[in-house]
Amino acid sequence: MSVSVVNTAISAHYGQEAVISGNQIAREQKSTKTIRDTRPENTALLNASLPKEKWNFLNFSHHIEQQFSKQNKIFNKCFNFHFNTSCPTKTIKVCPKKPNNN
Repeated sequence: MSVSVVNTAISAHYGQEAVISGNQIAREQKSTKTIRDTRPENTALLNASLPKEKWNFLNFSHHIEQQFSKQNKIFNKCFNFHFNTSCPTKTIKVCPKKPNNN
């Protein structure tokens, strides 16, 4: 890349053309990160929606193995529905951290 600029810093009255060439501008790549949007209003929405759910499937008495397999899947599916609806995921840009040279 070649850029032509007027350098006015050399004098109060005159400028000089300076040609800058061969320099490649290195830009840091910004990466993205997916996070939950857990702002207070979203958390309040989650807290309001959970009591409205019918949780009677948790009251069935089965063998302990069944409770931790079948009902756990039902609970996770139900909870994740409310969690995903109230606190959706969002993608943000993340700049790489620069090392502190102190």
